[in-house]
Amino acid sequence: KAVLELYDGDEYIVKFQLQHYIPVTKIATRYYRFCSKNEVDTIFELTKELDYKSVVDYFFQCGNWVTVFQGFVEQGEILNTPIGFYKKVNL
Repeated sequence: KAVLELYDGDEYIVKFQLQHYIPVTKIATRYYRFCSKNEVDTIFELTKELDYKSVVDYFFQCGNWVTVFQGFVEQGEILNTPIGFYKKVNL
C-alpha cells in the first residue's frame, strides 16, 4: 500500500514491476511516472534538460536511434511497458 501511494495510485506500474521480478525495495526507492506512448516524445522528455552537445555526442556514440533508446532502457531511465513509456523521476 505504501508503494502504491508513492506512485500516486498508479497500480499498473507497480504491478508491471512486480511481474518483472523487480524487488520491492527497488520499486520503493526508484520512482517512475508515465511519460508517453511514443519514443520521440519520451526521448525529448529525457533530454530536454541536458545540454545540446551531450545529446549529440550520445547519439553519435550510439550510432542509431534504437541503440540510443535501448541505452536509456538498460540504464533504468525508462521502463518500456505495453501501455507506453515510464520515465524515472528523481525525488
